[in-house]
Order: sequence, then C-alpha cells, then structure tokens
Amino acid sequence: MQFSTILRMTLATLSMATATSTKDANALGYHGISLFFITDIPKHPYMRSPAPVEINKLTNVSGASASVVAFDQGVSPNVDNHKVECRVFKDAQGVVPAGKPINYKTPLFLSGSETVPISSILCYVVTDEEAAAF
Repeated sequence: MQFSTILRMTLATLSMATATSTKDANALGYHGISLFFITDIPKHPYMRSPAPVEINKLTNVSGASASVVAFDQGVSPNVDNHKVECRVFKDAQGVVPAGKPINYKTPLFLSGSETVPISSILCYVVTDEEAAAF
C-alpha cells in the first residue's frame, strides 16, 4: 500500500515537472538567426536571399545555391548572434560540409565563378571563449 502511494505521488510530481518545463520552453519562443545566400559572380545579377535558420536544428535549404553565405546582422530573434556559429552542408543529412564554419565576422566563400548548391545548415551557440576567437 505504501509503495503504490509513493509511486502515485512520484508519477504526479514528474508529470507536473514535465508540463512546467514544456511550458517554460514554449514561453521562450523561437531562437534563430538569418543568413544571406549571396550570388556575386560575373555575368549574373547580384542577389541576396535571406534564409531563416533555427538554433540547434538542422535546417533543410535544398534547392538553394550561392557563391557566398553570410550572417544577416540585423535579424537574430532571442539569440546573441555574436555567439553563434553555423555549418553549411552540401547534403540534407548534414554530413558533407561545404566549407569551414561561419560566424558574424566570417562568411563562407563557396565560389568566385559559379553558384554552389546548398542542402542544409546547422547553427549553434558557442562558449564565450569560442566567440572571442571569432
């Protein structure tokens, strides 16, 4: 009898804690940044297309192409974009990098003569020490 009472109290407490943490996470809202896909190559019009990317979520951008990928400095809901690093991938699974990680200071130059297909992007927050190295 005591065991079943303790078990019920434990389960009730856990369900309340889960409901509260889910509620708190939802209250925080969207956390993301905006990147620019830039086409800046000879014989093509200069174009800048914004791409919203959620933090800590592999974002599929299949069909996109660019010669440069850079941070949009003015758009970063609920995130300090000075502490964000992103990886651009050639594949949708986020396995084949298209180049080095990028940050607010360092864009990714993919090509100077043609656009390069991009399939996915992963952005994440780094430590203060890592951000200082940008």
